[in-house]
Amino acid sequence: MLFLLLVHSAPDGEELDDPRGATEAWVSDVESAGARIVGERLVPSDEAMTLTIRGGEEFVVSGPADGRDDTIVGFDVLECASLDEALDAIMTHPMAVMGRLEIRAGMPFD
Repeated sequence: MLFLLLVHSAPDGEELDDPRGATEAWVSDVESAGARIVGERLVPSDEAMTLTIRGGEEFVVSGPADGRDDTIVGFDVLECASLDEALDAIMTHPMAVMGRLEIRAGMPFD
């Protein structure tokens, strides 16, 4: 099963001594277990563009799609046998402490 992990910033998140090192260690661990397919940090949300088409008219605006206090700062795609396995894989992700992690199972089109 494929899982999309959305990594959010959070105003109430805790600081870590070496966030980059902690993230690199998590990536290394999950990749060595064969669960991580791809992942990236994202540019700041003020560089995002949001597209909507309504009534045949295109609306493109600068900024993220939602107005929450947190923003999506990265993503990972995991391949795991189950949601429980995916949750086990993300339990040690540093952004669980510094931000928020949202995980969603892929839903195939067939």
